[in-house]
Amino acid sequence: MNRRRAAPPRAVYAVVAAALALKLVLLAGVAGKRPQALVYIDSGTYLRPALALLRHGSFSPSPESVPEPEINRTPGYPLLVAAGWRLLGEHPWVPPFLGALLSAGTALVAAGLATRLFGGRAGVAAAVLVSCEPGTFLRSLDFLSDTPFTLALTLFVSALAGYAGGDGTSPARAGFWLALATLVRPLSYYLLPLGACFVLVVFRRRGRRSFRAACGAAAEFLLPALLLVGGWQTRNLARANAFTLSPIASSELLFYRAAPVLARAEGVPVPGMQERLGNRERWYRSGGGTEREIFGEARYRDLFPATSGLSLVELNARWRRQAIAIFAAHPFLTVAMAAKGAAILLLTPSSLILSVQYGLLVPDATLVGLYEDQRVGPFALRLARASPWLFAASAVLVALLAALWGAASRGLWLARRELPAPVRLALVGTFLYVVVVSAGFESSDDRYRLPLVPIACVCAARMFAGPSAARTDRIIGAA
Repeated sequence: MNRRRAAPPRAVYAVVAAALALKLVLLAGVAGKRPQALVYIDSGTYLRPALALLRHGSFSPSPESVPEPEINRTPGYPLLVAAGWRLLGEHPWVPPFLGALLSAGTALVAAGLATRLFGGRAGVAAAVLVSCEPGTFLRSLDFLSDTPFTLALTLFVSALAGYAGGDGTSPARAGFWLALATLVRPLSYYLLPLGACFVLVVFRRRGRRSFRAACGAAAEFLLPALLLVGGWQTRNLARANAFTLSPIASSELLFYRAAPVLARAEGVPVPGMQERLGNRERWYRSGGGTEREIFGEARYRDLFPATSGLSLVELNARWRRQAIAIFAAHPFLTVAMAAKGAAILLLTPSSLILSVQYGLLVPDATLVGLYEDQRVGPFALRLARASPWLFAASAVLVALLAALWGAASRGLWLARRELPAPVRLALVGTFLYVVVVSAGFESSDDRYRLPLVPIACVCAARMFAGPSAARTDRIIGAA
């Protein structure tokens, strides 16, 4: 069956342009009155390597540390920021300006995918949903890598759905966008082999095709990753004697996955357990600040004599072994904490962090402690007493998030006979992968939810397509 690619309706561009204009107005206001609202605790770990790239052409932890190689952060976001500074000048508004543009790009990609799947009305609906989702709108201005990662991952999902639906999309195209996303954030690293297996299975389902040819399609998908991701790992091997994409995953495994498990097992607050396991050492070794900023008058070598002499790769390997040992000792609690992390990831309102960032709330120590320890019930009660308006706004945002996930589920159900199983699996599989790998203790920061929103909005857009969604310009798949 011949299929034509459907361009999104003009209304899509009007919606995205209006949302972009509002973001730029917000940026202009914030940049002049409260620029610190866009900067977070780990923003510097991206911006300092970007400055090293810009001023010295070296990907190092900071301009002062050149030529020491930076291996903790992958190069995607620092390279983007450095390129923006090179073109527009070394101004603080450049990274959030780029974020606003990339967020608009994500809305266009999602609208394009929804149009191909369900028609023009669905494309407009997807554009509205992505552009107006509060977290996506506001967090696009952050000095963080989440917005560019979300765009690259959405491009991957769009290409993978096109390949799965048989519209002629090359598997290499999907592989390129996934490899690029992985260089922005290592979160998608394990999606690379899963995507290759998916390509192989879809290829085999299309008639009587040899297993050798299917392996060729999977290899085509993996080729960009071999060049981009494998190339970066080779660089780290040559510069730091470590064939790794980034050792940061090991530290997160201990401090954001295993530490909460051990804290709950011992009945102590999670931040205290993180400190006991060496959280300040983690921040220092990952470029989170100077020795004086993190340890005060104390010396790092005196506080951590057993590990200060280890390389960053060796230290992260040690942390990974500790984390695995904790999981093995508490398997049921590990599963329970992961389930709680998934729920928090999906439902934490953006208002909690942004109200503090924008100076709308100065929380007391008790409220901060309950939030950092993820005591959801006591935190909600304390918030209702401390700031009734923020509690009400947060409750509304939670309801909107629940409605989005419900609409996405309903849209998938309506499309069950319209889209072939491989297309639905491309959407749902990517969504679930991000949920699983993001469902840690840090998921109370709603920015980790950003990659899920475009996928959910595409699925939810089916509800607005009407009964005429079965059209020849959507992907109905040959597989």
